[in-house]
Formats: sequence, C-alpha cells, structure tokens
Amino acid sequence: MFISFLNIIKKKIYIIFTLTFLSIISSDHSLASNHILAVEGLEITKEIDLEFSRNKIIDNAFRKAFYRLLSQILNSSDIKKLKNVNMREIKTLVENFKIKNEIFRESKYYANFDVYFNKKKIKFFLEKKNLFYSSPKQISVLFLPIIIEQENLYLFNENIFYKYWLTNKDQSGLINYIMPLEDIDEILKLISSQKNLENLDIIEIAKKYNTENYILSLIYLEKNKLDFFSKIKFEQYKKNSSLIFHNVDIKKKDSITAIIKKAKLHLNDIWKDFNEINTSIKLSINLILNSNDANKISKFENTLAKIDDIGSFSIKKFDLNKTVYEIIYNTDPNKLIKQFSIYGFEIVNDESRWIIQ
Repeated sequence: MFISFLNIIKKKIYIIFTLTFLSIISSDHSLASNHILAVEGLEITKEIDLEFSRNKIIDNAFRKAFYRLLSQILNSSDIKKLKNVNMREIKTLVENFKIKNEIFRESKYYANFDVYFNKKKIKFFLEKKNLFYSSPKQISVLFLPIIIEQENLYLFNENIFYKYWLTNKDQSGLINYIMPLEDIDEILKLISSQKNLENLDIIEIAKKYNTENYILSLIYLEKNKLDFFSKIKFEQYKKNSSLIFHNVDIKKKDSITAIIKKAKLHLNDIWKDFNEINTSIKLSINLILNSNDANKISKFENTLAKIDDIGSFSIKKFDLNKTVYEIIYNTDPNKLIKQFSIYGFEIVNDESRWIIQ
C-alpha cells in the first residue's frame, strides 16, 4: 500500500515536471520564432565603380529595410520624426539578414535582401521616442471608386482612379486592393437604387471577393477642387474620411498619381491606427487553462507570443489539471479576447474568472 502510494506521488511529480518542461520549451520556441519583424524581397541595384563597396551595399539595404518597416508600423506623420536615424543605431536593431540572387553583370550589382529586425529592440527604440507602433497586419479590401461631377457618375473604365489605382504601388503593402471586375450590372443597379450614395453598403459585393472589408470612395469633382470621401470598413471597424485636393487636373496623369499616392498613404494610416499598440497602457489579466494536454499548452503559449498587444506573460500557478497565466497587455480587453478567438481559443467569464476553452 505504502509503495503504491509512493508510485502515485512519483507519477504526479513526473507529470508536473514534464508539463513544466514542455511549457518552457514551447515558450522558448515561440519567442524564438516570433521575436522578429521581417522585411523581405528588398531589391538593391548599384553601379560598380571605383567607390563600390559591398559593405556599403549592405548598409544601404539595412537603411531601406528599416524605413520600409517603419512604413508598415508607424503613422506617416511619425515616420517624418525619424528621418535622420544614424546607421550605427539601425544596425543595433538588425537581428539577421540574407542576400539572395546576387549578380555582378555589365558593371552593375543586383541582389535581393531579406532583413530581420529584433522586435523587442524595435519596440524599445520607438518607446524611447514616445512613438506608438502598429502590428504590421495585411488586409484584403474591395475598393470601389466613383467620380461624381455635377449629375454625372463615372465608374470602372470611365473612371481614371479605377484605371490607375493598382499601377501605383505603396511602400508598406499592408492593404491588398481588390478592384471589382465582375458584377458590374449588380453594382450599377445598387447605385441607381440609392438616393444618397454615402449610405451605400457594398458588403454583399465584397463577400463575393472573399472579404467583408471595403473602401467605397466617392470622389466629388468641382472645377479644380476634389473631395476624396471614403466610407471604410476594416474588419469590425468602420470610419468615414475625407481628403480635399486643390488645383486638380484629372486629365494629367501626374496629378492623378500624386492624389492616389496621398490617398493610399491616408488609408494606410487609418488601418495602422486601428492596429496601434499603446505601450503606455499596461493592463493585467489572469487566464485559466483547464488542461494537462501538453500540445494545447504549447499551442496556447505560441499564441501568446504571436499577439503583439501582449507585452509579457508568466505562469502564476499550476497543478495537474489547470494552469493560471498572468498576461500583461496593451489594448482593450474585448480586442484581446477577439485576438485569441482568431487563433482558436475562446475565453469566457465564469464568476469573475477568465477561462480558456
């Protein structure tokens, strides 16, 4: 009886040790695989002359990658505050890099660079500058521009913004714009049935393109003035915005290109604002995981490392059947719960206890 009791105790200790060990391994692994911010496929071209230096090429790649990263995580007005970051400081933020498809041909150098920045160092660097950064999330959006001039509406191929919107690339690449190519008759019917176009909802059309996100841009043109009004739905967020342009000549491609560039920058800023991480906010929550399944524990801790709004986490208490995590986070609690649901973890409030399903 006594030996049997000792065996049970040993078995319980072994299970606890194994779960703890696996938890530590999974946590380390998640931090190792999610602690970087990547800028990939950066093209570098340089004339080979007497001043050519491969080290200078690498420095140039680091600088370009750094500012491309900033275009993904900072509002455009904040990027201007970091125009003169020195090369030495940028290098301290780089975790690793790769050079691909390196070619020396006809007095020219060609290469593609992948540059990986240390996420914690980037966050700390921006916090020192009192700048809030955004999670660099990509989103697919149906984009429908309509030019309104007096009583006339211009859509599709009659609309110069429809023609040139995709040919003008923005640096961040956060928003994947989908132009409606089909359902033209349906769109025309929808527009004709709506007296006030600003009340138009195109979500049903967006769903046909496998998204519920859309930007409906009503472009009011009056003489040389242009009002670029956009009705926006990004995930659960909705917003209306307006940009005013003066001295506009829509017959000139350069004028349209400049408007598209500013409009895309503005729309990117709105998307980044929705994903902003306010590091000045530090909230705490205890989450209970009722499980001794090592795989589920590993998956959950990997998820903790993937959510940018989580600053840190620790195991507050555990036993054979449950683990209590203390989470420090920088966002609205409802937003945090929604982020967990994206990764397959539902959180319920049971008598003031937050339990992970």
